[in-house]
Amino acid sequence: MERWNYYLMGLVMLLLANTTFAQPTFVNGNDPRPLDKHWQKRDQLSDEFSGSQLDLNKWKNTDPARWIGRAPGLFQESAVSMNANNMCITNNTLPEPQVINGQNFTHSCGHVISNNKVTVGDYIECRMKANKTFMSSTFWLINYRNEGSGCDQRVTELDIQECVGYINSTASWNQNFDQSMHSNTHSRNVSCDDPVGSKGNSVEMSGKVYDDFHVYGAWWKSPTEILYYLDGVYQYTVNPVAPFNLDMYIKLVTETYDWNPTPADGGMQMNWEDRTTRYDWVRTWKLVDAPAGTETIAFKDAPTNIPAQESYTVELNYLANSSRDVVVEFWSAEGWQASNRKTVSAGQGTVSVSVNLPEAPAPGNGYIWKASIRPVGGDWTTSLQSISVTDVTVTPGQLIADGTYEIRSVANGSNLGATSRDNWVAVELSPANYNDQRWMVKHLGDNVYTLQLYATWDGNKFLEVSGGQCANGVQLSTTSQNSQNQQKWKVEANGDAYMLKPMNCSSRALDVRPEDDKVHIWNASVSNVNQQWRFLADGSRNERQLAALSPEDAHIRSYPNPVKDLLTIEIPEGKAMVSIFTSNGALVKEQEITQGDLVNVSGLAPAVYLLQVQIASGSHMLKFVKE
Repeated sequence: MERWNYYLMGLVMLLLANTTFAQPTFVNGNDPRPLDKHWQKRDQLSDEFSGSQLDLNKWKNTDPARWIGRAPGLFQESAVSMNANNMCITNNTLPEPQVINGQNFTHSCGHVISNNKVTVGDYIECRMKANKTFMSSTFWLINYRNEGSGCDQRVTELDIQECVGYINSTASWNQNFDQSMHSNTHSRNVSCDDPVGSKGNSVEMSGKVYDDFHVYGAWWKSPTEILYYLDGVYQYTVNPVAPFNLDMYIKLVTETYDWNPTPADGGMQMNWEDRTTRYDWVRTWKLVDAPAGTETIAFKDAPTNIPAQESYTVELNYLANSSRDVVVEFWSAEGWQASNRKTVSAGQGTVSVSVNLPEAPAPGNGYIWKASIRPVGGDWTTSLQSISVTDVTVTPGQLIADGTYEIRSVANGSNLGATSRDNWVAVELSPANYNDQRWMVKHLGDNVYTLQLYATWDGNKFLEVSGGQCANGVQLSTTSQNSQNQQKWKVEANGDAYMLKPMNCSSRALDVRPEDDKVHIWNASVSNVNQQWRFLADGSRNERQLAALSPEDAHIRSYPNPVKDLLTIEIPEGKAMVSIFTSNGALVKEQEITQGDLVNVSGLAPAVYLLQVQIASGSHMLKFVKE
């Protein structure tokens, strides 16, 4: 009963906190605000759309002096209405086609603009449900060139969400605009030397954009950094090609895209609801200083998908005025399971707290993380702040253990690799003991992994979907980054093999390309053998196996042997990649050499080592003794 009362009291405190302090729509652990700041709503740039008419103090319904629409879609005031506490923009065909400025308009759509401007540092979010037509549903920001002066006479555009409900079969460009969040930044019409260009990103959603309402958000963190969020969860960061330091208006628009032609039947053969984009609300927030004396905690990275195990470590950021206890608790739907605390000093910092359970929790939903900051030795009644993560799922466990693997195709027996001669794009290679076909696999949670090439002499190389695209046939490449969704891979069991799906595009899977040695993504299918892969543990190699791959070659030798500090390796010509392994196959050093280069082994422990020398003609194995 005591635990149940504790649980109820925690829920009551959480509800009171949520009703007292309005905050942006962030899932626990995704709020980027510093601990000494609070979000404050900018009322003149926020609207719940609860009135019977559009609030013209905050919004303008169309602006024909600046923009009448992109043919064949003409902006009309009549397209905008208020319905069921939503601002609605309804697409339709015009009663009669119109010719304006030599352009033919056949459809009506809407254009709503804020009267006030968003500025650097603001977080902007909108809850929107897209229409089902070939016309767009959008939420974005823009400035007007003629409002600036000097070098600020230029245009910056920050697109948070652009999508369509229907993609014409004759469309010239398609990046899953009907089932993705698609964001962009544009710099154009510059007056001085600011660069012109666009940079953006996208993430695939679980269904169509018109299936339900979604919250689309962007934190304009700085002129060079914009963070994007979908349903309160961080997705990606975009760094514009030019500084975004000009205040911008909010735009809520439906329009036509020139790449998505009007269907032959006009595309409006559907009911009012399906032709309508609904905006439930728009909210804009700015960061302000927290009240003096505030003490607070926040999950650094809320662990919402965790494997079934007996111990977990959670990181929290804290702000404390004096020594405090940071307490972490783990709850199931039945109640409290375990907790632990750490004492922190006054100030701001990050603390790791490990929680040990009596047994691994059963896979499923309904688990909760709770954390609080308290006086040292205090119980839950003395908490200065309490927070909860209520959407925790326990998964059956990690499918692939962290480590180094060859990733081999079931379809043709080739290894996944990336070589310098192929400019580090992903290719199929005949299995061999080369580091450019070995991958370091790291688990991020919920069986999502990064795959890093073991060959690092040309920098870190992570497997990614080129350009973050989401379409059949997109080739895979490598990049030095690993933070974006196109560089993260969901691994799913498929019989005695595995399927790998990019996190930016869950409807596709890693697929061999039959016409050449390249690797691409294709529609995910458990029955497609081209998408079945096996992970072969690198640690299974031993001295005998390594030596069997590389017969001795009289043209390659190393000396002195034994060696204390510097090892000389003679090669016939050109360059060679030198890899040094322990006797059980663990890589301890790697270096590219030319004739006459020395390899410094002074840092190695005394032992017998295997020396692999990879040249153009093949790989050759030697031994040496380190004194």
